Amino acid sequence: MNKLRVVTWNAEGMFDEHVGTIRANDHDGIAVIKELDADIVVIPEFGEHGAMPEHVRVTMNYLGYEIATVPYDPDPSYYHTKDQHYPYELAIFTRLTLLSSTALRLGGVRNALDVTCRDAAGKKLRIIGVHLDDNSEAMRLKQAEDLVMAVGKMACPTLVMGDFNAMRSRSQSARIARNRLLHSVVGRAPHDLIRSIASRAHEMASGTTIDYMVSRSQLHDLDPGHHLTISGKQHGVEWIPSIRLAKVDWIFGSHHFKTRAYKVWRDVGSDHRPVRAELEY
Repeated sequence: MNKLRVVTWNAEGMFDEHVGTIRANDHDGIAVIKELDADIVVIPEFGEHGAMPEHVRVTMNYLGYEIATVPYDPDPSYYHTKDQHYPYELAIFTRLTLLSSTALRLGGVRNALDVTCRDAAGKKLRIIGVHLDDNSEAMRLKQAEDLVMAVGKMACPTLVMGDFNAMRSRSQSARIARNRLLHSVVGRAPHDLIRSIASRAHEMASGTTIDYMVSRSQLHDLDPGHHLTISGKQHGVEWIPSIRLAKVDWIFGSHHFKTRAYKVWRDVGSDHRPVRAELEY
């Protein structure tokens, strides 16, 4: 039985001084990666595409990681705001031998990253890192359809992980976020960003994207405890308490994987907490 430690962590642009969280920087991000000590790390919102600081690259290589990245390449006809036009990239760090790296276009609006690796025993593994749309559940569902089709029959152990911006429909946090009275009250908040967060959370709570992933693919959720992963404390509303409110960061795996341990890390400067799973396959 082989062991694998994996992490998904939306770093909220922590590795880019020009955008994202103001509560941490690339040096903090490096410290977190060291602490997590994973074999595979998926980082949505890593930073600006092609602008990885050289000391980050050197340090990751020193820690034994090969690096694959893909630009989001957002469709400007769909994403209209300046922030969503920002040239983010998604990064995957791997201590396994990196064999290939391919962009996956999901929903026609944003790229995901599909990598194939080989472990020390010579076994191939496939890891797909994703960051689904944060505006519309309809678009997330379309992206999930593309994702399930891309995953296919999974000839080798396969992980699909990242920020899905989606809750499971029957979770308590989703039921609360769907509450019409609460949605109406928060929707009258004087702060534009608070209203935007509440509106997006209301859609994320519908659950159709995650339900589709579970029912239409051969992947299963590797989190046995349905751990909450995200708070409202983000860029622009740093005064919000750092209390975990919902699960939108997911690690799905093929039937090859069993979970030995699953942990959500403390607040390290992003609205998303790092999520680490220790797996057997």
